[in-house]
Amino acid sequence: MDILLTWFGGKLLDVLPNWLLRRLVKLTQVAQQVKLDLRGQSPVTISLSSAVPIINLWFEVQNHSVLDLVLDRIVVEITVGQPVAYGVMAHRYPVAHHTTESGIYFVATLTPGAVELIKQQPSTPSNRIVRVGARAYFQTKLGWFAVEGVNLMRDLPAF
Repeated sequence: MDILLTWFGGKLLDVLPNWLLRRLVKLTQVAQQVKLDLRGQSPVTISLSSAVPIINLWFEVQNHSVLDLVLDRIVVEITVGQPVAYGVMAHRYPVAHHTTESGIYFVATLTPGAVELIKQQPSTPSNRIVRVGARAYFQTKLGWFAVEGVNLMRDLPAF
């Protein structure tokens, strides 16, 4: 019975006019049901020895809401002791309702100063952490909203 109600409710949301949909579903509720995180498996890779040193991040968006979303962009700040890279992931990703999208990719080039800062990190595990500040912007039928990534950190990978 629950499956039938969920299916019928999803179909109803698809055909309702936007003005009526806004009265039934609040954008603040939708924003609370969306989570931005780093991907579970190998979310951070660093290549310091290439001609252009880079850092790669993979994000994951969990959409527990009843609406389909479009991830418009993510504004990113990466720190390894100190800030080493800033950037914007500006590729749009569709995220269907009640699904997880884990193939969201961001790459940033590293300056020579950032490379030296990363190489100089102490070898103790507590100091070898990559912290990521991220704010994702989403578009829905109801309008736009933003979600902050909270406690996005992983161990610094080997380079």
